[in-house]
Amino acid sequence: MLVAVDPSAERAEKHTRWKSEGSQHYEARLTEGRKLLAQLAEGYDKAAGALRGYAFALQVAKAHYSNSKANEQSLADLIHTKGTVITRDAHEAEPMRQWEDMAESEFADVPAEEMTPAQYQELAARYDGGPYWRTEDAQAYGRGFANDLTDARNALR
Repeated sequence: MLVAVDPSAERAEKHTRWKSEGSQHYEARLTEGRKLLAQLAEGYDKAAGALRGYAFALQVAKAHYSNSKANEQSLADLIHTKGTVITRDAHEAEPMRQWEDMAESEFADVPAEEMTPAQYQELAARYDGGPYWRTEDAQAYGRGFANDLTDARNALR
């Protein structure tokens, strides 16, 4: 639409023939006006291009998002075949956090009957403390669990 005004502005600038004290100002303003129209049209073209690019990127992002939900579910299904998440937080978290939780311990693949007392203690501390499992409270919980486990095993003998 702005480009359509340019021929009229050009005719007014180049084909108007009159001389007076104000004619130079008139011609200068017409020249500035034409430049301004051209720059506005260029700016709108760039904005239109940016909007088209955004619309395309939005479609791509939506496709990735819809795929990510399926991928997240696939990861959740895979995680459940590899073991159990350790911390309370991870039980309620998304699959990537669950995977990180399992990967943080060096014994995620160790069956319960083969775990050492130290591994049980760490497992209990991780469960109690979540990301803060190294705090004294969580470690105390882990030690208490290890002691209770030993007592329970001795009682079963």
